[in-house]
Amino acid sequence: MEYKGREVDLSYIKSCSNEELHDLAFLLREKIIETVASTGGHLSSNLGTVELTLGLAKVFDLDKDQVIFDVGHQTYAYKIITGRDLSSLRKKDGVSPFSSTNESKYDIIDNGHSSTSLSYALAIAEMKKAHGDDSFTIAFIGDGSITNGLSFEALNEIGARKDLNLIIVLNDNGMSISKATGSLSKQFLKLRHSRFYLKRVLAFRKLGKIKGFGWLYKFFRHIKNFFKHIIVRDNLFESLNIPYNGPFDGNKIKEVKTALEFAKNVKGPIILHFKTVKGKGYELAQDDEVGHWHGIEPFDIKTGKLIKEFTEDYSYYASRVIYNMLVEDEKTYLICPAMIHGSYLEQCFLDYRERTFDVGIAEEHAIVYGAALSLCHYHPIISIYSTFLQRSYDELIHDLCRNKNGSIVFIDRAGLIGKDGPSHQGIYDVSYLKTIPNTYIFHPYSKEDLDVILARKNEIYESKVNLFVRLPKEKIISDISDYNRINGADTLIISVGNLGVGLFKELNGFDTLLIKQIHPLEEEQLKFILQYKNIILYDPYSTNLGLESSIAHFLALNSYHGNYKAYSLPVCYIESMRIDEQLEKYELDIETMKIKIVNNAD
Repeated sequence: MEYKGREVDLSYIKSCSNEELHDLAFLLREKIIETVASTGGHLSSNLGTVELTLGLAKVFDLDKDQVIFDVGHQTYAYKIITGRDLSSLRKKDGVSPFSSTNESKYDIIDNGHSSTSLSYALAIAEMKKAHGDDSFTIAFIGDGSITNGLSFEALNEIGARKDLNLIIVLNDNGMSISKATGSLSKQFLKLRHSRFYLKRVLAFRKLGKIKGFGWLYKFFRHIKNFFKHIIVRDNLFESLNIPYNGPFDGNKIKEVKTALEFAKNVKGPIILHFKTVKGKGYELAQDDEVGHWHGIEPFDIKTGKLIKEFTEDYSYYASRVIYNMLVEDEKTYLICPAMIHGSYLEQCFLDYRERTFDVGIAEEHAIVYGAALSLCHYHPIISIYSTFLQRSYDELIHDLCRNKNGSIVFIDRAGLIGKDGPSHQGIYDVSYLKTIPNTYIFHPYSKEDLDVILARKNEIYESKVNLFVRLPKEKIISDISDYNRINGADTLIISVGNLGVGLFKELNGFDTLLIKQIHPLEEEQLKFILQYKNIILYDPYSTNLGLESSIAHFLALNSYHGNYKAYSLPVCYIESMRIDEQLEKYELDIETMKIKIVNNAD
């Protein structure tokens, strides 16, 4: 990217004046909006962090000082100024939508989920100190990440550390950290983040290092703290013994620079609290209150309309089923960790405020909360993305399933998810859920399959089972066809979901079996498959440790002597590209599968 005839890079930013940085922020926003309109991606959060990113590049030496972005979806401006072409965002072999160590030396970790930056930063800062490295480690956290329990665990540890060059940049784009009340407290906060105040703090601290003046420094610090605690109550961070300064305006270059330069001169960990405007620079995103512009598919910049027409998918139809469950049963409660808009649950939360709970980025809490509702004889529904569910594995084992609870968990974004990259592919849930007792995993392929859940909800809750319903990112159809064709062929094709149905429609001369309950296998009903000479499994929704290994285990237990061949996803991290490209890469697209099946059956 060029700016006034010069290539924008870290060295150029060092030479910029405040006015030039302000203009550059405008240019970066234009580039981000233009790119996301074309490729889709995270828009609002990136528009809000432009000045903070430029401030870091201006004040710190990013070739030595390390910035760890939490979540990673706040990094678009950072990617541009560290030499990456954002136009290939989320495309095959293109720029990752999150931090990626394979992509740049300036990305310190690979990530896509939240609340890990503080733990990373603490360990890195500790190792630097141990080896005499005086460079800075900066944890850039925000967009709700601070609310996750993992962040609090790290903060508790950071509060006990001293003399680390660790700076926590808290990007607060709407989340309340602590409320200061009354006019005096507001005046104190205004004073506290002024340039005059910050410079006086540094001068005052130097007084304590002068021989013979240590007692004077301690005396006045005690007096200052006494009056501060009268005027403004401690916030969370200071109660954990971590120095805190702010809030600052994170969208004003001059204020960002002042705060960051101050932090460089403070020994020990410090938190800088910045207020930013999520969606800044694009009016539609800036006015968004429901999260529509947080993650968005390609859109028209002028109108804001999505380029691709809306398609009723599994998530959307499941949201209608969930709504009807709330209508029909006053004991039903809905829990969703921060993904109301992504799972189309707005109407549920609007019409049933007292029975719907958005717990934020707190997946572990969501599971235990649901378990507790079941213990109280209520009917919990938990709606959660597949890759967010994996964060709560211990709670699934120890709390939800062990306590003989009844629950329905809708696993959104199950299977390949496409462009969001390796952190967001929902391909692992079957393999780990089936290791947990009292779990049932259901993979629908039609509206009618989801309607069955609505009809049998009371039976599910009364039997105290935990039903996990996988919702792939695919178009849903109304289809009551029977795809179990048992006509006496010597080869049986077993599959699951829309892609399985699509494959069956392309094949002739084979018996076919579509499995919906993928765990536990209905073994008595499956014994008929032992008669086949060839059994071929096609599961493009899970790894080979999912349904593939379950079928293999069943066949081994029953001394099957025929030929079993399975085609599933490998246990690996799958990079950003379209779903059809992912299927082609792993030779699981329907055209390739037709050839493989015919060859294997010969």
